[in-house]
Amino acid sequence: MENASLTLLACSDQASSVNRLHEIWSAIGYSSSETDAKLARISAALREQLHQIVCEESDAHTQLLTEVSHMKEEARVLILKLGEDSADVSGPSDQTAHLVERHKSLRSFTGLLQARASERTEARQSREKKLHSMLAELEDVQDEGGHLDTALPLVDEPGGLSEALLTDIDRKIDDVAEWHAARRREAASLSGKIVKLKTELGIAEPSSVLSESPCAAAHCVSRSALTALNEQLELLESERDRRLSVLNECAECIAALQQKLSLTDEEMTLLPSPDSGLSQQALAAYHTELERLDQLKMKSMARLLSEAKERVAILWQELHMNDGEREASGTVCEPLRRLQDVEVADADDEEMLEAVEKEERRLRERLESSAKILGLMKKREGILAQRAEMLANVHDPSRLLGKGVGAGARLLQEQKLRVAVEKDLPKMNKKLIELVTVWQQEHAGEELRYCGETILKQIADQESEDDRRREEDKARKEAEKLQKISAKKASETPRVALPTGLAHTNRPRTAPVPKENAPRRAESSKPSNKATPRAPPAVATEALRVLQELGAGAPSKT
Repeated sequence: MENASLTLLACSDQASSVNRLHEIWSAIGYSSSETDAKLARISAALREQLHQIVCEESDAHTQLLTEVSHMKEEARVLILKLGEDSADVSGPSDQTAHLVERHKSLRSFTGLLQARASERTEARQSREKKLHSMLAELEDVQDEGGHLDTALPLVDEPGGLSEALLTDIDRKIDDVAEWHAARRREAASLSGKIVKLKTELGIAEPSSVLSESPCAAAHCVSRSALTALNEQLELLESERDRRLSVLNECAECIAALQQKLSLTDEEMTLLPSPDSGLSQQALAAYHTELERLDQLKMKSMARLLSEAKERVAILWQELHMNDGEREASGTVCEPLRRLQDVEVADADDEEMLEAVEKEERRLRERLESSAKILGLMKKREGILAQRAEMLANVHDPSRLLGKGVGAGARLLQEQKLRVAVEKDLPKMNKKLIELVTVWQQEHAGEELRYCGETILKQIADQESEDDRRREEDKARKEAEKLQKISAKKASETPRVALPTGLAHTNRPRTAPVPKENAPRRAESSKPSNKATPRAPPAVATEALRVLQELGAGAPSKT
């Protein structure tokens, strides 16, 4: 209403209309009652029309109020979905005077919120579709952080279209993309190894055993595809190891046969190196060479058996095996016994050669495992031999009265040998016992022998003999000590004067001098200005001490 003075219909207009109706009706000739009736009907119609208009306007007002309420609720729900702060979203105030203006403002506000919600809904759907697609490619993901399993609110739920939710989805996409890239790198690495192995093995086309997986391409990042790649790689690696093992065994056999047959460089076949490839052609080349060398070996069987016999004999000697041990070795190795019994020219059996070579390997392993022990035993044997030689020479008293520079050197050598016997030999025996004990434990209690007798028994016998000799030396020294004490006591006893005749009879008689020594005795009876050469007192004393400690006994004094 533009002006409060205006009514629904101006009074002048109403009076003019009524007057006009009266004029019309008078001209028609209606009576006053008929005119009043018509006016009543017109008034009732006007009232009805006005009432209808009022109702319609009232309904419009109610509808506006309802729409305003609905739009306010919709705006509230949208704000919750978008996760917006109420302070950041400015809606129309309820204090606005006019309902229509509030209605317009709310419609504009809700339209803005709906546009924002539609935009975020589309963004969320796009992100979720991308995430689900990447997860489907990976099939399974090791979610170490655990945020992939976090339940996301629905679109119609509060926060379902918030910026924080979109950020969380983006973070999940980044994590999955990182795992996706890692799977790509793993698949590319596996595919590269497979291609390299196939090239090395000379596999141009996939075979029935090493079939190529349909998921072997580097872009397949699913767990099943990577599993298939790993299985294929394991098969190829197993085949590579098998072929390499075969080639190495063939190479060892070929080298052994070449050495056994004493082939020259011109007689040897140049074979491809395993590093250059492991193709079937390389395997065939090694197999062909082995067959050729086997044929040569069969032709040279007599010579090979003869050489094997010589090598075994050398090993027997190096192991210090006596005839009994060699017979026992021949009993263990029946072909070796036959080889000793028959002529070499008739022994052309390949089985015999293999058995003899097996025995040779056994003896060589025994020699390698006991080399240190055998070396010590040989050194010990040398010391014992020198000691035996020195003990044999101890009974010769002339070596203590020898002249010249060599006499002192010999005594010094005897002194060094005595030190070696007293100090080095017990240490050597102790070390040998330790080494032999360990060796026998490592060889299931087998006794280690040296020249047909066990080493431990040799050491025990030698130490027992030394103990016996020391006891005898100790007893002899005690007897000599008692004899000296008795002699000393006898010399201290006062002498009784004897008659002249008896004194002469108690003199010791001089032994008769042989004729061949008579001139020398005569010459020695002549006075001479030269002094009789005598052994140096210090050297003689030391020599006597050495002899006493070695158990030979000093020469008796006359």
